Amino acid sequence: MKIFDKIKSMLFMVFILFGMNVGAFAQDVIVFHDGSFEQAKILEVGDDTVKYKKWGNQDGPTFSTSKDRILSITYQDGTKENYSNYSPARQTDQKRQTGHAAGNKGFQQGRDGGFSIHLGGAFPLGDFGDVTMRGGVPSDLAIFDEGKCGGAGIGFNIGLKGKIALPVNGLGIIISGDFIFNGANSDLRDFYEEMEDYYSDYDDVDFSLTKPKYLNIPVLAGVNYIYKFNGNIGLWGETAFGVNFRKITNYGERFEGEEYYGGEYYSFSEELKYKFDLATSFAFQIGAGIMINDFFSIGLHYYGLGKSKIKGKAEYSFELDGDSESDSESFKNGKKLSANHFMLRLGFHF
Repeated sequence: MKIFDKIKSMLFMVFILFGMNVGAFAQDVIVFHDGSFEQAKILEVGDDTVKYKKWGNQDGPTFSTSKDRILSITYQDGTKENYSNYSPARQTDQKRQTGHAAGNKGFQQGRDGGFSIHLGGAFPLGDFGDVTMRGGVPSDLAIFDEGKCGGAGIGFNIGLKGKIALPVNGLGIIISGDFIFNGANSDLRDFYEEMEDYYSDYDDVDFSLTKPKYLNIPVLAGVNYIYKFNGNIGLWGETAFGVNFRKITNYGERFEGEEYYGGEYYSFSEELKYKFDLATSFAFQIGAGIMINDFFSIGLHYYGLGKSKIKGKAEYSFELDGDSESDSESFKNGKKLSANHFMLRLGFHF
């Protein structure tokens, strides 16, 4: 009988221990890096966060915690996931590698593809930035006469670029659009200021000057390649070809005042305006630079925006004491104006 009683006692203890183990695995257990833990019901395990409800209050609020706070999760069935080596940077890099290995499925984030915004300085080259001054007056400016010089000053560039990843790691097709703005260079600015100062000495005449500006919009397509040394630094190069749209804003001179004639003063206004046509030309660019952390880039670019003739319409109007007359005629410069640039710019990649 004593042996039988001992057997019954041992079986009873086994059932108790088994029941305790079943109870222990009836919920999920989150263990945090600080040594604390939470008995929970896991609802969702995302890329960077874990959503759960507290086991003792499953009708209560849903909690969310970052994976980098979690050491491990033990689920109800006894399986365990370890997050001790998790970091957001490593997770992002793994996602990029996975997307690339799966083959190009559109725009990928980071070095293999995506969108970027870039901006920086636009430095005119060659004839586009030159002008010959004789006696303080421009003698070969393309917008005034049969010259070939633009007289453009340092401007700025802002643009968008999209990259579609190709199966070769780091290589992709790019499509870009840029807006390049240039005002007058220092010689032309001095010339315009002298004109304004000269006519300001006339008390009975108001003079206003509309100064032309250069707008270039190249739309290009080509290839880009990025070689990464490590997770933070890489080198990139690209080239692209397409079309450039060039617009020169209006140039105008306007005089207003009073004229004394026959013992009386008469009000008058006189205006000369040059309106320039939109021009197109073949364009290309080549550039290279440094990529930092997959999200920032610094680059140097050469933009060859081609040559095109300057055409437009000259309009003249005169009004004296209510009577007016006007005239207009088309004009065309026989020489072509180039619009080449050197760019230094910063890019932000998404």
